[in-house]
Amino acid sequence: MIGDMRQVWRGIEPDEAETRIRYLTQKLVETDAALQAQRRALAMKPGSFAFKLSCESLEHLQECLLEERLEVLRHRVGEAVEVALDGRRFGKEGASIDHLGIFFRRLQKLYSSIAQAIQSGPTLAGPIAGDIRAATELQLAGVFPSSFGMLMVVPSQPDLTGRSLAGDSLAALFKVFMSENDEKALMEISGELGPRASSHLRHLARELSRSDATLRLSWATNSGQRLNSVIKPGDALAMVQSLEKIVQTHSEELGLSGVLAGASLVRGRFELLADNMGLIEGTIVTGLAESVKDAFGSRCEVTVNRTVVLDRGTGEQRTYYVLTSINGQKLSVLPAPA
Repeated sequence: MIGDMRQVWRGIEPDEAETRIRYLTQKLVETDAALQAQRRALAMKPGSFAFKLSCESLEHLQECLLEERLEVLRHRVGEAVEVALDGRRFGKEGASIDHLGIFFRRLQKLYSSIAQAIQSGPTLAGPIAGDIRAATELQLAGVFPSSFGMLMVVPSQPDLTGRSLAGDSLAALFKVFMSENDEKALMEISGELGPRASSHLRHLARELSRSDATLRLSWATNSGQRLNSVIKPGDALAMVQSLEKIVQTHSEELGLSGVLAGASLVRGRFELLADNMGLIEGTIVTGLAESVKDAFGSRCEVTVNRTVVLDRGTGEQRTYYVLTSINGQKLSVLPAPA
C-alpha cells in the first residue's frame, strides 16, 4: 500500500492536520448533540430566555469550530484511494484493456452517481451536471505491487462548512461497499441515493462476479481514519441478488409547509413537522447548510424527494426523504476543482 500525502495535504504537516481534524470533529459532534437537546427544550418552552441564550451560545461555538476546521481543510487538496484487483483476469501476466476499461467505467459511474444524489437528490436518469463530473473525476496517479494495484486521486475543495463533495461521496461509496451483506443498509442506499446509484452498483457487482475478481479499496479520511473494503466474487454475487430484490415502488417530489423542528449540519439530517403529515425526517443535500440554519425553528416552505422502497424478499417497505430546497433556496453551486 502507498499513501503519498503530498497529493492530499499541502502547506501543512499531514499528521498535524489529521490530529487537529479529529479533535475539532469530536468537539463538533458533542456541540451538535448539545445544541439539538437545547433546541428541543426551546421548542417545548419557546419563551424561555435561558434556553434561547444557551442555543445562541452553542450556535456561536459551532460556527467557531466550523471556521477553525475549515482553515485546516483548506490544505486538503485531494482524496487518494488505493484500488486493487485480483483474479483470473487480472494476473501478473497481464489483463485485457477491455476488462479494465469496463471496471473503471463502472466504478467512475457509481462514484459520480453517488455524488449527484448527495449534491442534488436521488434521480433515475438524465445527464450528471458537468461540475459534479469534474468534482468526482478519478485520476490514475500511480501503481503499486499487486495483481493490479492503483492509486486514484480526485481533487477536493471544502465548502463553507468544511465538507467536500469528493470526500462525502467517497464516504458514501465505502458505506455502500461495506453493506454488501446487509439488506436493510442496501434499502437505505436505494432510498437515499436513488435508482441510478443502485443500478450502477448492481452493474459493478455483477462485473466483479462474472470476472471472478476481488476488489480491494483503501482510503484515509481527512481525520486519518483508514477505511478498507474487500469485495470477493461471492460477496459481489450476494450483493447483486439482494439488489435485485430491492425495488423502488414510488418516488416523487413534494412541496411541503411546516416547522423545521430539527436540523444537524454535522450529520446532514433534518426533522420537519409538516402540515397534514406530521413529523418526517431524512437527509439534506449539500449546499443548504446556511439556509437550513437560518430557518430552524420557524415555518418554512421546503421541497423533499420522497422514495418508497420495497424488499420483495421480506416484504418490508420503507420511506425515505431527502430535503432538496428550503424557502426557495436550492443547493449552492459547486466550486470548480483547483
